[in-house]
Amino acid sequence: MSETILEIIVLVISLFTGGTTGITATILSKKQQKIRDENKELKEKINDIKIEINNINTKLDVITIINNKLANNNKINIRQKNKDGNKNEKEKD
Repeated sequence: MSETILEIIVLVISLFTGGTTGITATILSKKQQKIRDENKELKEKINDIKIEINNINTKLDVITIINNKLANNNKINIRQKNKDGNKNEKEKD
């Protein structure tokens, strides 16, 4: 906020001295640089977020693979128990 007030004061003074063009260009250049710096920071943050999302997706993929293997093992165990149960019933007969 104080930077804006200072810019206004400089512009008013420059109106009386005739140097508005150079000062205005300097002020605009500073604002452009500030915007570029903010954009650069935002792009870096976006890249960091993308990396984190990729890491999370990778972890989810690993968890999905583990869950699928566990589910397959459970199916195999159930089939094995059913076969063993059927064998026991046949032996009783």
